[in-house]
Amino acid sequence: MVPGFRKVLRFAGAPVDASEAERRKYGRRLILIVTACLLPLLFVGAPLWVFVLSQVVWGAGMYAGISLISDKTDIQ
Repeated sequence: MVPGFRKVLRFAGAPVDASEAERRKYGRRLILIVTACLLPLLFVGAPLWVFVLSQVVWGAGMYAGISLISDKTDIQ
């Protein structure tokens, strides 16, 4: 994971230095929450700019969740 992105995740409260199991659990929850919160916008008649903004937020949430899930611990 890129060091700059690690700082952003740390600022957001994500456990980037925790064990791999804890990061996976946090990443899965993040993906589920972002998807569940933004899914209703597909069925509601929202303005286009709201839908586009929601897709940007969803993409950022998915990127963060997948980064947390797939990050391997550093073996030293």
